[in-house]
Amino acid sequence: ITEHNPKIGTEAKGQRLLDLLIASLMVVLTSPLLLIHGIYAVLTQGRILVSVETAENDHPARFASRLPTNELAALFSVLTGRYTFAAQSNDHTGRKGLFTARQLRERLGVTYLENPANNTGTWNLKSYLSLLSRSVLAMFVSPVKSMDAQDHFHIFGVRVHNASMKDAIDWMHEGLEKNLRTTVGFVNTDCLNKAYSDDDYHNTLNHLDRVYPDGTGVRMAVQMNGQGVADNVNGTDLFPMLCERLAGTRHSLFLLGARPGIAEATAKNMQQQYPGLKIAGTRDGYFSADEQQEVISQINGSGATVLLVALGAPRQENWIMQNQQALAPGLMMGVGGLFDFYSGRISRAPVWIREIGLEWVWRLIQEPRRMWQRYLVGNFLFMYRVWREKTRNGSVLRPSVMTPSSESDLLDYYEDLAQHSGMRIRMLQFKRQVWNLGRLTSQLIKRVIDALAAAILMLLLSPMLLLVMLVIRIESPGPVFYSQMRVGYKGRLFKLWKFRSMYIDADRRRAELEALNEMEGGVIFKMKHHPYRTHYQEIFYRRATPAVECIQG
Repeated sequence: ITEHNPKIGTEAKGQRLLDLLIASLMVVLTSPLLLIHGIYAVLTQGRILVSVETAENDHPARFASRLPTNELAALFSVLTGRYTFAAQSNDHTGRKGLFTARQLRERLGVTYLENPANNTGTWNLKSYLSLLSRSVLAMFVSPVKSMDAQDHFHIFGVRVHNASMKDAIDWMHEGLEKNLRTTVGFVNTDCLNKAYSDDDYHNTLNHLDRVYPDGTGVRMAVQMNGQGVADNVNGTDLFPMLCERLAGTRHSLFLLGARPGIAEATAKNMQQQYPGLKIAGTRDGYFSADEQQEVISQINGSGATVLLVALGAPRQENWIMQNQQALAPGLMMGVGGLFDFYSGRISRAPVWIREIGLEWVWRLIQEPRRMWQRYLVGNFLFMYRVWREKTRNGSVLRPSVMTPSSESDLLDYYEDLAQHSGMRIRMLQFKRQVWNLGRLTSQLIKRVIDALAAAILMLLLSPMLLLVMLVIRIESPGPVFYSQMRVGYKGRLFKLWKFRSMYIDADRRRAELEALNEMEGGVIFKMKHHPYRTHYQEIFYRRATPAVECIQG
């Protein structure tokens, strides 16, 4: 291994053997899929792999098929020894890893959880298997990936600022130093579900100075529209970092909200953890409207420059915006259930659960009766709404001049209108088909009547018809019937059959008698006495002519 891979450094004993065993097993299990990828890549691209395993190549191989799961070709990179499944870091001191702890946290936007000691601590098979299992689990339970992030995006018309955790804290601290008045909020799937149907909360979020994205659900929604989220900027993770930044400065905090005693316990714990942190005051969230002015006076009298409001969404954000002008602190933000975690009332999920995006499962296990609807129903409702907005409007990541509920009502109206219009069109089409069917039916009935009448008349007149046929045969040998092409209904040509009343060579005789035509213009040929009529036709013509002339006269 060392001979073919000069970059290999120190790694866990037996790690290479585990790589071979796992990669071989995966190749066997996925062999049908690998075969499909290979065949499709050759047929469409003329080659199997996008990259070739060389010492200069820093990327694992992948199939050239451009089909989903084409990254499975990386198994061959592991088999050849170029890559390992999980590495402590990709710092070029050993084989590169398909998975690293930093890559895992970057994908979920929680790089701020990274402990520098993790890159210098003991690396063994336990560490290898732990990282590999976490990375694979995260691929299935939190299917997001690192993507380019813009400075902001919109979800359901709510403007969300896209920044790293460090940038968010820097912006807050800079505003405090410049004595600016700023308001901050955080939105997760539950908040956005509420903003979707609550117009007041929706408008409040858009009037806050900064709203930051919180949770894997938001990342998945943004990714559906081809964008990424820089960091999972949530109040719970931001709070200790902000405390660390403000410790030893002139700035102080006021904690408002939660049950009685929770804010005080939070203040005590944070001051123990961050010596020099100033807590100007605390107050629980159980106060009435009549006590509101007293609360505001307490906050302003404390001299606090930072106000954390933990009243739950949307009450906390609405309360901040309604009392913003009366409040003295420069930085005000809604922090949800943050005090419950840092007071010790509710335990925080371990880091490994947070870094794979399953903190919501931890919260559900802790408080199933209170949280089941938010997570088991709300998460799916949120993703459905994102999908619905995207299919209706092309993208959910756009500003909106109206609230999502009113926009939804308007879209429903036009959908109903289109449906009713479509039903009217389909009704007209149905009526036309009924009319066409009636017309065809009447034509069919007419044809049946014609055929029946003709058959009856032929049967009744058969003695006379046979007599006429016999007379024609006696006087002029040849066929009894004569046919001509005529123009009929809608200009269609048809063949007219009648008894032959002239000699067979009548057409030739007519050419010889053109000069005797008694009709002017030469359009038609008429003679009072036709020499090419048979004897019996001439008798009939002579007897019938006076009657016809009498009728015409």
